[in-house]
Amino acid sequence: MNTLILDGKYQVQEVLTACEGFRACLCIDVETDSGYRPVIVNTYTRDDDIRRLLPAFYDMRESGSPGLVRVVPGLHSVSAIFDCRRGTRLASFFGRNCRSDFAERCHYAHQLLETCLLLDTVPDFIAHACLSQENIMVLPATRQMAMQWILPPEEIREPGFRPRKMALLLSCLFEKNRFLPEAVPGFIGELMTGECPSLAAALSKWKDLRNAVLEEHRRLLAEPWLRSVLRRLRQAAESAWISRRKRRG
Repeated sequence: MNTLILDGKYQVQEVLTACEGFRACLCIDVETDSGYRPVIVNTYTRDDDIRRLLPAFYDMRESGSPGLVRVVPGLHSVSAIFDCRRGTRLASFFGRNCRSDFAERCHYAHQLLETCLLLDTVPDFIAHACLSQENIMVLPATRQMAMQWILPPEEIREPGFRPRKMALLLSCLFEKNRFLPEAVPGFIGELMTGECPSLAAALSKWKDLRNAVLEEHRRLLAEPWLRSVLRRLRQAAESAWISRRKRRG
């Protein structure tokens, strides 16, 4: 596909997703001196979406939001153009065959929280889209993470979704086995229940936990198997007792 759009400024390489009134395309910039850099062009054509989203994109532009290249209003449309970061999707990178050790997974957890920090301050429909497995990319060459800005015009009616969606992303990073420190699922659980009210609070909490979690993992690696079994049985019993007390009020 070699269609030129937006007055010939961008050449369409692939339609990434489309629905009524919306299309997201992978394009290359063929006009400016940018080395044909790849971009994602989100185009909205429904009047209600244009009235709702155009001010949000202008606010992002004025605040210098990372990733946003330009906003192009048209006669019956608006296009928001973002940098495209080539990488591997989160779930694919940390899939069943992933060989990253625990320290590497902790590094990427920190990268994920830092990368998504700006989503505390963007409109809900942008944060909701970016906090999905499809829009989080791992860049192995630089050991970083990046967001892929594919932004369908959703109307979000889910207050407090940011920490909960972050919890689901972090769950992809860590293998559940006897060497996983309890503090990691505990931290993810706090995000799910809203005890960390924002992504900034989540990053701050993780910074406090990270070194202790790495040290606990090293201890668990050296723990004899039988002692590990007894510890987990004791933890399960304690958890069940706490749950029963909560149910009784």
